Amino acid sequence: MLDALSLRRTLPTVEIRADRIKPSTWSAGPDPIFTHKYLKFLKGDATLYMTRVSLEHVKPGFYCHTKTEGLEYRCDDPPKDVVMELARTIREGHRPSLHLYGNINESEPARYLCPDDVATYRAYTSLGMKKVPAAILNSHRRKWEESAIGLRVYPQSANDAPTHVHVVENFTPTELPGYISDGALSTDFETHVQVLRSAIEGAKLAIKEFHLSSASPLHYHHTLYSTLIRLDETLHAVRMLARERLWYQAAPLIRTLYETSLNFYLDWLVPEQMHAFFALSSVLTESHVKKFIDDSALNRKSRGSKAARAALKAALDRTFSLVRTVKRKAQLSPLGDDFYQNIYSFLSRVAHQDFEIVANYAHTLERDGRPEFNNDTMLTLIRFADLIVAKVVTRILDDIGELERAI
Repeated sequence: MLDALSLRRTLPTVEIRADRIKPSTWSAGPDPIFTHKYLKFLKGDATLYMTRVSLEHVKPGFYCHTKTEGLEYRCDDPPKDVVMELARTIREGHRPSLHLYGNINESEPARYLCPDDVATYRAYTSLGMKKVPAAILNSHRRKWEESAIGLRVYPQSANDAPTHVHVVENFTPTELPGYISDGALSTDFETHVQVLRSAIEGAKLAIKEFHLSSASPLHYHHTLYSTLIRLDETLHAVRMLARERLWYQAAPLIRTLYETSLNFYLDWLVPEQMHAFFALSSVLTESHVKKFIDDSALNRKSRGSKAARAALKAALDRTFSLVRTVKRKAQLSPLGDDFYQNIYSFLSRVAHQDFEIVANYAHTLERDGRPEFNNDTMLTLIRFADLIVAKVVTRILDDIGELERAI
């Protein structure tokens, strides 16, 4: 049994380090722009966005304004052994965030500068990682590749400044990946499920090859692998029911696929922080969550103003709502709110046997046979399963690197 009190000490917070605003020991020195932005965040005056960014959009180092040459480029040169050690911990399951801000040199294709985490950047690059966790300091030019969770510091006193969710910004892609082409889409559940299970199996093998075991148990790779196992087992059950033409029993399992993918996406966005809230939420009832929030915020009578405690309470409410509520997670998902409103609502009616669904069985009193979905409904469910699996598998493959490049 997880201990709620011990989990409380590990609530999600961005990694706040004093050395982020001190001169580097590797050569480049401090970045005044980063220092200014980071200090604003520490004071609770700016938002830090946790998201995922493609490495191709990141340039290590930073620019300084000079009187004679305009912009002067500077970059740390971390020792190779430091990069190798970070690469090893990444293969063990850690995903440290790159702290970024918008590139001030607009003539370059790179969107972001990475002044402080150059060693981590080099480690990710050496491993062939494609899309990595990022902590982006507030910028008016936000072009998200994925949804983003905005964090704020909520100061209660000089020594008490917790960091929690301030805002969520959704990402709506122009197109969604899938494994089943439009031309191949049919009501053949058997064939389509096998295609999806093969994609899942490939991702499982890739994780096994990339992962390095460590002395201490880690969260992230185990979560990735267990997500794939759950998707695979659910699809296997769907196929077994489809063989027996038990469509109304198979449909709720598509809802299970969807909910699994929602939890995955939230955890994948912020892998080093969000898992603690998932763990804590799993052992608390609604009443316990309310009490936990009150204990964490409103009972700080000796620290901070009433307004500051209320702001912290609202931030904790937002975070737990994001972790515990399907609708909130659905709004964050790349599949979007339309999928939740249309497909999920239908699957929920099937799962809970509302009057309309029960009425579909009424004819069985006078004549044999089972109610069946029409072809359009079956095609929609197959496509939905395809989009769910592709959403998870493609992001896992972007996140685990390439073994032949690993240090």
